[in-house]
Amino acid sequence: MLAYIYVVTTPYFAKTAADGKARLDGLTPGTYEARVWQPRMRGDIEKTAKPVTLAAGEPGQVAFVVSLKAEWRAPRAPDSYTRFLQGSTGKLAFRKWWLKKRPFDQ
Repeated sequence: MLAYIYVVTTPYFAKTAADGKARLDGLTPGTYEARVWQPRMRGDIEKTAKPVTLAAGEPGQVAFVVSLKAEWRAPRAPDSYTRFLQGSTGKLAFRKWWLKKRPFDQ
């Protein structure tokens, strides 16, 4: 399992949806600075800053193109239970697997 926590000093932040878009509601008219972060992003987050000016009643829009580093994690090898599920079926096979894993319960 892998998780990321990104801490910001503003109440205005969003996580992108499946389509790659994020939306911030409730902003007052004015000029803001938008930034983007992704765990595998190349470069410094400070360099992603883009100014966004919001007029009253008009939506603002900003687009980012992010270059990503290659995936660095090696794929996990399946454990014995996963191999069991992929290769065996039935209660007897499960019992044999379970007893082999937990001999103290016999």
